[in-house]
Amino acid sequence: MKKKSLSIVVLTMLLAFCLTSCGRAASMATDSSYNFSESAAEDKGSWDMAYPEEAVEYGMSGSTMESAEAEIGSDAAGTGAEVSTGDYSQKLIRTYNFSYETLNFEDSISFVNTKVAEYGGYIESSETYGSSRRSACFTIRIPEKNANAFLNEAGQIGEMIYKSENTEDITLEYYDISARLETLHTQHDRLIELLASAATLEDIVELERELSDVEYEINSYQSRLRVYDNLVNYVTMYIDISEVTQIQVVEEDSFFTEIKKGFLRNTEDVVEGLLDMIVAIISAIPYLIVLGIVVLIILGIVRVINKKSKKRNQQKQMISEQNNIDKEK
Repeated sequence: MKKKSLSIVVLTMLLAFCLTSCGRAASMATDSSYNFSESAAEDKGSWDMAYPEEAVEYGMSGSTMESAEAEIGSDAAGTGAEVSTGDYSQKLIRTYNFSYETLNFEDSISFVNTKVAEYGGYIESSETYGSSRRSACFTIRIPEKNANAFLNEAGQIGEMIYKSENTEDITLEYYDISARLETLHTQHDRLIELLASAATLEDIVELERELSDVEYEINSYQSRLRVYDNLVNYVTMYIDISEVTQIQVVEEDSFFTEIKKGFLRNTEDVVEGLLDMIVAIISAIPYLIVLGIVVLIILGIVRVINKKSKKRNQQKQMISEQNNIDKEK
């Protein structure tokens, strides 16, 4: 009986020890698996509302996600309404193309350079061609506030023979990017806070990966906005200048005049085509001579082969006839 009682006491102590150890291990595992879950739980509502995708990744509740999506949807709708009501300044990209003819090439070039500097712009690129009849191409950028003043004086460059204007409205896209940047900055700050409270290596690695992706997106969107700002704040103008000896005044032609000009133009095209063909034939004479020599050599070889073949056939025929005569005898 004493041994049986002792055994029961020992088993009871072992069982109590095992239960205590298991409870402690479970508690330690829970604490070490996600140490920053306590701080995340405190701000769980704000995290879910701002980042529903991240809520899924970190195992947050689906109901909270639904409310977050609903709120984000309402925020997006509000942003769209603000843009549509004209609360934001309009973002327009203006581009002009000009072609001029001038009798004083140097004066026209000097005028462009002077006016670009006077109105605070800059020449993005310029090229000059030719010696007797010269031409130049400019790509210039004029501040948007001074563009109309420059355009009013652009007629002094020379006789304008071509003009085109294009305006692109990027208002919605511009403010969509701005809103996305604001959201990314908020997400970036929140990830920094979570990274500071992360305890395990796995959590740190995951948060750093997310932080790197967010920073990449921020830099990309910021670059796009800088490009847009430059295109909006400066009007782009492409100017072509051609030097001529006489300014041609364009007049409206009558019906018969157009027929005459069309006939003469087509006749000139036919004559030019014939002259080009003659020039091509004359230029190809050396090649034709070489080709003729090659053809003659080939014909000579073929002729020799045919003669040998014919002679061989004649010999075979003579031998055959002689054999027939011998058989008859």
